[in-house]
Amino acid sequence: MVEPDWAALEDLDDNQLAATLLEYLDAVMAGRSVEAEDALLAVLPWPLQALWLLSWLEFEVTQGSLLAYFFNSAGRLPRSPWPPCTTSGPGAWSRC
Repeated sequence: MVEPDWAALEDLDDNQLAATLLEYLDAVMAGRSVEAEDALLAVLPWPLQALWLLSWLEFEVTQGSLLAYFFNSAGRLPRSPWPPCTTSGPGAWSRC
């Protein structure tokens, strides 16, 4: 997996940055099984973890409801506490 060029992303506005990182994540996750996605998600930097999980949540809500995120037919349920929120230390809760 190739990391994004973080320096090249510095000049983007918030919407452009989010769109660019989501394109990156879509490309990285494409064709992977649920298990492989989960394994890769665990090693991504926490901002990318948060973006991917929020993107999935947005997709589920758009397709049905918040309830669908937790009880959908595809069985995509959160496997563990939300990784970006389990980090300890100064500012940890501000990341959630």
